[in-house]
Amino acid sequence: MAEREYVECTSSIIQAFVMFKQLYPDYMTKEFTKSIEIAVQFIESKQMLDGSWCGNWGICFIYGTWFALSRLAAIDKTYNNCLSTRRGIDFLLSVQNEDGGWGKSYLSCPEQRYIPLEGGGSNLVQTSCAMVGLIHAGQAKRDVMPLHNAAKFIISS
Repeated sequence: MAEREYVECTSSIIQAFVMFKQLYPDYMTKEFTKSIEIAVQFIESKQMLDGSWCGNWGICFIYGTWFALSRLAAIDKTYNNCLSTRRGIDFLLSVQNEDGGWGKSYLSCPEQRYIPLEGGGSNLVQTSCAMVGLIHAGQAKRDVMPLHNAAKFIISS
C-alpha cells in the first residue's frame, strides 16, 4: 500500500464496497471480495501493539479505532472471530475513564502513543467515537455497562 493511505480512508472504502455489494450482489463479486480482503489486511497491519489504530485525519487513536472497528464489523469480524477486533475493543475499554467517557491528549499524535487527557478527563467527541466503534463491534451483546456509562457521561455533559 502507498504511504498516503490511511486507516480511516481505507475503512470508508470497505464500507462503500460492502454497501455496493448489497445493492449489486452479482456485479464483479470476485473483484470486490479481493479488494475488501486487501483493505482488511491493510487495516489489520496498521493496528498498534496496544490494540488501537492511529487515525491521521481526526483525533488519532480513539478516532482511528472507531473507523477500524466499525468497518471490520461491516464484514462480520467480531470479538469472537477476529483477533484485531478483540484487541481494538479491549483497547477502548482499557482507556475508558471512570466518568464513563474517553479523553485523549493532543500529545498522543506527535508521540505516536495513547496519552490520556491531563487529569483523566473525558471529551464528548472522543466519547462518541469510542461508543460508535464499540456499538458497531457488538459490545452491547457482550457487556452493555461500558456503553451505558458512556451514555450517562454524554447526557450529564
